[in-house]
Amino acid sequence: MLHVTGKAMLVKNLGFTLVEAIVVIVLIGIVAASIAVYVKQPVESYALTVRRFTLTEQADIALRQISRDLAAAVPNSARFDLSGTMLEFLHLRGGARYCNGNGLDCGAALFGGTTSVALIGPWVGSTPILGDYLVFGNGMGVTCDAWAATPSNRRTISAVTTTSGLVTGFSYVGTPFANTCTETVSRIMVSDGPVAFVCDPVNQVIWRYAGYAIQASMPSSIAAYDNLIAATGSKARVASLVQCAASAGGSGTVFSADQLLDGLIELRIQLKSSDSESVNLYRQVKVDNTL
Repeated sequence: MLHVTGKAMLVKNLGFTLVEAIVVIVLIGIVAASIAVYVKQPVESYALTVRRFTLTEQADIALRQISRDLAAAVPNSARFDLSGTMLEFLHLRGGARYCNGNGLDCGAALFGGTTSVALIGPWVGSTPILGDYLVFGNGMGVTCDAWAATPSNRRTISAVTTTSGLVTGFSYVGTPFANTCTETVSRIMVSDGPVAFVCDPVNQVIWRYAGYAIQASMPSSIAAYDNLIAATGSKARVASLVQCAASAGGSGTVFSADQLLDGLIELRIQLKSSDSESVNLYRQVKVDNTL
């Protein structure tokens, strides 16, 4: 039978010494430092890629939304502030060709001296509602400005005529339309009101304003737009971390009318994160100004 003395048991349970522990810790540190050299750069590159992707995606979504709304703008209704950080236009609900005959073969003619109009062919767009605006020939002459306080080419809809569920005509408030703004394609449009995209340099946000009353002069500040929607309208955030341009020709987010005569509106958005990572996206939007 084997007997283990107390001294032998003591030697067996001693474990490792402090020196051995320090050596192991140092070796682990050396190994970890060696691994970190190879791991640090890929990890940082991945984090940088994620930040850039997030900023790019947000900027792209904002550009797509602005472009989509601009594609539904009343022709020749886009206007800008001097700094290029505010864009406003009349949003189009739909349109059709109007009757301008003798009133016998196609219903009420647009210039027949009455405050109603019949449509020729199908209505294209969403169904108009009371309070929407009838617009035709916008930009065809000095007086053909749908933004004007007393426009010759804009009226407020008071009734929508439908046949078998299809829009066939309108009645409107005000004096009968005159033929001073006629266009060759006899097209009439319905707008549900103005839409504005405004870059806010204080909060670093692009705001979308909609549903407010038409103003003859473009509002010159965010406070002015906020006052307009206080009565009626909406305000929505389009993008955050936005860098607004100090001037139309400066760097940052700009809505440019440089190519407006060619039917192009230039959009440039710059987003910058808290760690100074930034992205710039640019797009030209074709707006149909052919009347």
